[in-house]
Amino acid sequence: TVENVQSGMHTVEPEPN
Repeated sequence: TVENVQSGMHTVEPEPN
C-alpha cells in the first residue's frame, strides 16, 4: 500500500500507526 511505502516498510496488510 502507499501508506507503507511512504513509511519505508513494504507490508501486504496496512498497519495503523
